[in-house]
Formats: sequence, structure tokens, C-alpha cells
Amino acid sequence: MEKMPTSPTIVMRIIHISMWHHYQTQQPAPCGKHRAQQKERDARFNDLRSIFRRRHPPNVDSRSDLSLTCARLGARVKIAELSAAKTKAAILFCALLAGCTSSAPPGEYDPFEGVNRQVFDFNHSLDKHAALPAASYYRAAVPEDVRLGIHNFMSNLTLPVTFANDVLQGEFTNAGYAICRVTVNTTVGVAGFLDPASGWGCHYHDEDFGQTLGVYGVPGGPYMVLPLLGSSLPRDMAGKLVVDGYFNPLSYVRYNGKFYVSLGQNVIKLVDQRSRAVGMLREVERNSIDYYAAMRSLYIRRRNAAIENTIPDGTPAPLASEATTQ
Repeated sequence: MEKMPTSPTIVMRIIHISMWHHYQTQQPAPCGKHRAQQKERDARFNDLRSIFRRRHPPNVDSRSDLSLTCARLGARVKIAELSAAKTKAAILFCALLAGCTSSAPPGEYDPFEGVNRQVFDFNHSLDKHAALPAASYYRAAVPEDVRLGIHNFMSNLTLPVTFANDVLQGEFTNAGYAICRVTVNTTVGVAGFLDPASGWGCHYHDEDFGQTLGVYGVPGGPYMVLPLLGSSLPRDMAGKLVVDGYFNPLSYVRYNGKFYVSLGQNVIKLVDQRSRAVGMLREVERNSIDYYAAMRSLYIRRRNAAIENTIPDGTPAPLASEATTQ
């Protein structure tokens, strides 16, 4: 018995046939100087048809693939030069294709997407009206050298946690780099505001207990967006919010006003990280059809790269900087 075509396949064929029929019946007969123009239109339409065939709906597993399909369509075929009917058909095709695809691609387990999107919108609104203006003012008002010193100081405070997780992961070379940085920068670097350790070959890297669990094969779990805290996985939440605090020597120091000092440290860290990612996050939002899906994919890919230690040294952490947005 012949296998019945899937629903997306039928949709694609219907749209394709209707577009081709309209194209064949509406084009004027070639004459003289219009032959070259019609030949060019034919080539473009064939190119469009080949894109549809290559991007077969059952093979599209995510909205990111859908975006790629539509982006290629826009780049390789000038929609403005198509007739209104063909433009509508192309839009209808993309809309129907979106309805036939799963929102989360393989490897991005997101069973709470409905709730996550609502929290994401709340966080993004908070970022737009609070964190981003503060970060923009910080960039404009504070000299670059001062901002760099603050960033170095905040990064230096995380090195004990990085060192502990390096040891747990068996990354003893990286653990040596962490000890080198915290020792040299705290002393020669004036409490970490300067970074002479980088010139001595002790590169900066960041580790947390979520990455350590990932190294030992603990699955990340479902993707979650937390109010104020942003993108996370249960594995990473357990590591960052619970275990890493015990690796920080400063957490054992008792003094009056410790809560307010910690709060101020977190605010400064947020503003610093958000200011360093302003341009990149703006570019992601501008170039993505679905900002939520783009940030989800970016977070999961970056966490996987961090577990595998494949993030280039010095690469900013956009997801950490989105602590109030994603």
C-alpha cells in the first residue's frame, strides 16, 4: 500500500501548484526586450521552487530552521518583484509551515514553553525599562578604564568558585590558572581592579557547579525562565544557587550589613554584564523572528559549550547579563 503523504507535504504541494499555475497564466508572452527579463524571472521562480523542495516541511524541526528558510527566500528572491498573489502564497506557506513545526528543536526540551514565554515577556519588559537604561547610562557616564577595572574586580571575586569546580572536574591546569589569577590580580593587580595575570599567561575562564554536574553526565532537564533570574536548567539552578555559595570564602565572613553589600555586588555585576552585552543582545533581537526561541537556543548552546570548555577565553556571557531579561 502506497504511503500517504503527510499533511505538511500536501500543504506545500497545494501552495506550490497554485503559485506555479498563477505564474504560468499571468505572465505576458515574451517579445523582444522582455525576453531577458522573463528569463531572469523564470530563473528566480525556479530558485524559489528549489528552496521549497530542499526545505521539505517534515525535515523542518524548529522555528530556527523556519527562519533560515524564510531568510534564504528573502535573500535569494526579491519578493517585491513577485505578483501580489505569489507574495501572499509565500507568506501563507511560511505561516502554515510554522503551524506544522515544533517550537523547540531537538536538544531543547521546553515543556513549560507557555509559562516560560510569559515570564520571558515580563523579564524583557523589566530589562527594557530598568536594566537596559541603567546599563546604557553606565556606559555613557563611566569612563571605559573605570568600567574595565570594575569588571576585573567582579570577575576576580568569582575565581574561588571557578577553582573549586576546576578541581572537581579534574581540570587541574585550569585550576592552576584560576589560582594564578586570584593571587596575582589580588596583590599586584590592586585587589583585582587590574589584570596583570592575563599578561603572564593566566587566562580567564568561568566555571560553576552546574557545569561540573554536566561534565559528570547529569542531564540539564527542562528549560526554564525564572522571574528576574532568567534562563536556566534545573541542573544549573542547583549548582549556581545552592552549591557554589559554599565554594566562596566570602560567604563565611560575618559582618554587619552583609546582605546590603551582597545586594550591591549583585546589582553592580548585573549592570556591568548588561552593559557589555548591549550591542550583541540588540543584534540577536533584531535578527530573530522569535526572540524567545533565539535566546533559548543561545543559552542551551552556550551552556553545552561551557561544559565542553569550547568557549573562547574572554567571551562575554550574554545570558548571565540577561539576568533580568531572559
